[in-house]
Amino acid sequence: MRMQFDSLCDALFMDGHGFYVWLAVGTSVFIMMAMVLVPIWFHKLFINNLKMHSPNVIESQRQDEAE
Repeated sequence: MRMQFDSLCDALFMDGHGFYVWLAVGTSVFIMMAMVLVPIWFHKLFINNLKMHSPNVIESQRQDEAE
């Protein structure tokens, strides 16, 4: 099996194209992680907001029913 590059340094620089390749890889990984983590974060915020406001809603519905 023959390696494509002679050293790790050659693999990182890729004949001058390494900056663009690794920038594209990093951007892609960042976007994919954001696509997973942002909805989880917003879901947690929504659940916390719902828990914070739901007792008031339930109490006001009970008061409306009692009147």
